[in-house]
Amino acid sequence: MAVFVMGALCVWLAAWQSPENRPIGIFDNIAFLVLFVTGGPYADSGLQVVYPALAAYG
Repeated sequence: MAVFVMGALCVWLAAWQSPENRPIGIFDNIAFLVLFVTGGPYADSGLQVVYPALAAYG
């Protein structure tokens, strides 16, 4: 539930073009990475490695 709330906060901050969007989004992706690695959808966990890299770049 907390991961969903962080994701919703990330989207809300992105809509308002807030600079706090990036660190919250990166932390959200790392939390999803841990969730997916322990849960089993390994292709989704691979995407969670790409998303923080793109967030840091962009």
